[in-house]
Amino acid sequence: MAVTDAEYVVAGHIFATSCKPDAPARGLDFLRGIVRTSPRSVLAIGGITPENARECVEAGASGVCVMSSAMTSSDPEGLIARIREALK
Repeated sequence: MAVTDAEYVVAGHIFATSCKPDAPARGLDFLRGIVRTSPRSVLAIGGITPENARECVEAGASGVCVMSSAMTSSDPEGLIARIREALK
């Protein structure tokens, strides 16, 4: 697949995340810049929680991705449900 065939771009890590403890978060301004320059939909990843997911969408992301928080959660289905609710 050529890069031009991509359906979306994943941008991160937006917030601090335990899977990259020594790497500073890139932040919402970074996300806004990617959204502004990308011809594709942008998904935010990195430190996404129910409390900050909406900020990513307000910054222009089409949605969010989670990895470590879902893998380490005692209730991953509940976590995803809370993120979905925050994005409504």
